Amino acid sequence: MAMPDPQDKLLVSHFAGQAAQLLAPPISSAADLVPNLIQANNTRAITSGRPSLDSLLCSGRGGWLPGRLYELAGAAGSGKTEFLYSMVAANLLALPPQSTIVWIDSVLGFSPQRLAGHLAAQVGQQLEAAQLSSLLNRVQVAQCPSTDAFFPLMAAINRTLSSRNHSPFSSTRLIILDSIHALLAPTVGDSSDQWLFLARQVAVQLKHLAQALSVPIIVTNNASRWNKRNKPALGQAWQHCVDEGLVLFEDEKGKRKVAVLKSGHLSVPVSVNVPFMNLAA
Repeated sequence: MAMPDPQDKLLVSHFAGQAAQLLAPPISSAADLVPNLIQANNTRAITSGRPSLDSLLCSGRGGWLPGRLYELAGAAGSGKTEFLYSMVAANLLALPPQSTIVWIDSVLGFSPQRLAGHLAAQVGQQLEAAQLSSLLNRVQVAQCPSTDAFFPLMAAINRTLSSRNHSPFSSTRLIILDSIHALLAPTVGDSSDQWLFLARQVAVQLKHLAQALSVPIIVTNNASRWNKRNKPALGQAWQHCVDEGLVLFEDEKGKRKVAVLKSGHLSVPVSVNVPFMNLAA
């Protein structure tokens, strides 16, 4: 029997080594696994604080889905921000105590006093100072009066996610941007083309962040009246930038409702009543 050629043995050994490298699972450090750990922990939907709306947003799972970008539109004074305070309060009380919420404030109007009012209303009594402080500390507020502040903020968050150190955003369960209109206005003025171009850039950043952190992101937007109905102020083209779109309005009887205008699983539009206490000063 012929002896194998030493060169053939080397080739076989080389290709066997390559195959082993391709088939073997990669070795990662614990820090490399942080993004996967974030996604594994953030798989539950986030409640809107209203079961009827939760069932519309996600039948069977109840609420805002992680990894998705939502728009909440409404005319001035419709109660968008108050709705968000109420929702944030519900989640601060329901989520684990280590979880946090990020509020990107482009209107420079975030009010811890109004949020505290909603917390007290939902608990049914005034909270002790230490308990209230602990809850409010879980809301991270970033003031972004224009895109000049927004894009550096996105870059900074992404750097923390890609670094080997523990990201301060790994415990984030919900992100809110209030509002897209206020964020863009100082930069683009009256140019409709620039409005849409910049809005799309913002949407790309937010969608990436929603998926990286596995959290829902809710963006508020102004709405204008059209044939007795509300439509988002940035127009139909902007609707393609978000995964789901909702509008807050009052019906003919003065009842406050939320209508779903864009959905991946519903025949739209469809609406539900959303009664809530207005605690604005």
